[in-house]
Amino acid sequence: MLPPDGRLALARGQDRHLVGCGAMRRIRQDAVEMKRMFVRPEVQGQGLGRRLFE
Repeated sequence: MLPPDGRLALARGQDRHLVGCGAMRRIRQDAVEMKRMFVRPEVQGQGLGRRLFE
């Protein structure tokens, strides 16, 4: 069993304000679990959620 291990990814818009975030937790050496994902409505549909996860 691995100890808790996670990451928080933040995305900023062109004006440097936060427009999205994603929280991930490692569940195995080769796998993570997406715990939370938020993208502001005004930037949805631009692939930001996918880029946060990748």
